[in-house]
Amino acid sequence: MFGKKKDTSKPEQERKTNKKPQQAAFRERLKSTVKTKHFRLGTYTAATTAIVLAILVAVNLLVSALPETYTKPDLSGSGLYDLSAQTENLVGNLKQDVTVYWIVQDGYEDDTLQKTLARYEELSKHVKVEKIDPVANPNFAYAYTTEDLYNNSLVVTSADASKSRYISYYDIYESSYDEDYNTVTSYNGEGALTAAVNFVTSDTQTRVYYLSGHGEDELPSNLVSSFENENISLTQLNLLTEENIPSDCAALLLYSPASDLSQEEIDKIEAYLAENGSLMLFTDCDAEDLPRLHAMMAKRGVEAVDGMVVEGDSSYYMSSYPNYLIPQLENHEITEPLISGNYYVLMLMTQGLKITAQTDEAEQAEADETDTSLSVTALLSTTADAYSKIKGLQATDAEKEDGDIAADADGFALAAAITEQTETGESKLVWVASTALISSQIDQLVSGGNTDFVTNAMGWLFE
Repeated sequence: MFGKKKDTSKPEQERKTNKKPQQAAFRERLKSTVKTKHFRLGTYTAATTAIVLAILVAVNLLVSALPETYTKPDLSGSGLYDLSAQTENLVGNLKQDVTVYWIVQDGYEDDTLQKTLARYEELSKHVKVEKIDPVANPNFAYAYTTEDLYNNSLVVTSADASKSRYISYYDIYESSYDEDYNTVTSYNGEGALTAAVNFVTSDTQTRVYYLSGHGEDELPSNLVSSFENENISLTQLNLLTEENIPSDCAALLLYSPASDLSQEEIDKIEAYLAENGSLMLFTDCDAEDLPRLHAMMAKRGVEAVDGMVVEGDSSYYMSSYPNYLIPQLENHEITEPLISGNYYVLMLMTQGLKITAQTDEAEQAEADETDTSLSVTALLSTTADAYSKIKGLQATDAEKEDGDIAADADGFALAAAITEQTETGESKLVWVASTALISSQIDQLVSGGNTDFVTNAMGWLFE
């Protein structure tokens, strides 16, 4: 906290990189995680220690598979203070004043952060940086946050101070671990600062409603934080008590319903989609039968496959755990940033999806009857060697057995995007067949790739 200077031996700015976790710290996180629903994998996953070792090995393999550009930071300083095109566009076009309060004692200023702040001031006359000494002004920051204060933290406020965001020092320097268990710190000053400027200068927030009343899991904190950074607000919705979905709903989120929706709820969602609404659905392989919800999605060209997906190609799963899937990223606006950035997505407890809608234009032209109002695209998929274990989480091994469902030549879809034409425009839907995908522990193993995927998908839903 106050009085500590930063460790100047920390690496300079680097983009997200896959890092191998420190064994002891990761084991403690995993112990708490395996008690939750997402990691109740029964006898299929063997002992917790085996999981830890498998994950450590697999993460190391993931790191070694990445280009050197993404696994070694640029220590030359040549790109450290360069700002992205998104930041230059946002800050350069500001129409209102923004004040950045730099909470730091004299003599403890972080040189890298100081240069970053100077670049923001150069970009726009509307950005003003003020230094606040927390010793001389001990109560200043507490008007904006109740969090612990550290030197070189920031408070970003709008012109009238009606909106503000606190940025901790540990949001500016993010720690992870390398393959030798050493702490590696990456600089995230631009990412944190640009998100804060975007938040305080946006006139309105995009509102996403998430459904409740069906045993849904609590939304993971990393997903909530990611949405907040994109100026998306989350509001709980109970369709049993509400007459309809509110008109300001940019997208409806159904996250891991444990029981089926009523027909009345389905009808309200259908009415919302008919008015160009958007829906994001997360399901797991262990949910009970969801006939009404599945029928609503089957009508749109995507069907759920019974059981839990196991990958048969070792290049697409983690170490010796073929239910820890590293899916293929298919070409789509949602996945393009991940593909171009060489990022991975990691999934488990995954349900297979089968795309039944005609998506090939040549096949559609030859078909006697084709629903041209639908466009369905797999976003994440397995290989053709995958199969779905009918026993699901009760399976005792990964071997394919009689009754297990083999993937077709295109593999199983694990996430799909749907565009449906309406009378006045179009509705959009995204179905992701694993809620563990946005578990913070799983997300860390792929350097935030999972959260990026979900955030990209949500952004696509309402453009």
